Amino acid sequence: MARKKIREYDSKRLFKQHIKHLAGIHLQIYSAQVTQSTDFTELTNQQPWLSSTRLVVKPNMLFGKRGKSGLVALNLDFAQVAEFVKSRLGVEVINQSSFNNFLTISGVISYLI
Repeated sequence: MARKKIREYDSKRLFKQHIKHLAGIHLQIYSAQVTQSTDFTELTNQQPWLSSTRLVVKPNMLFGKRGKSGLVALNLDFAQVAEFVKSRLGVEVINQSSFNNFLTISGVISYLI
């Protein structure tokens, strides 16, 4: 069986799509992906729920310890999310593996809201 890592944004999108198709269940899972080129004003126009609900923001990366690295924020409004994300987008994250005790660069951050 093939095994491939998948980003959280894609997994939520696929899960929502397939559970609706297979079981007829519409899940109210909302997410938006933000990159360095994202226009936050345009994003709120496309996704109006962003400005009317409290949000969780975290990196859409294939590594752990996001919370311990200060990369996750909870219960923010959209203005706080924009500030939080802009200060961290494009930053290289160095993650220390407890297994081999090496420092590895895990990647450049893109964010999931």
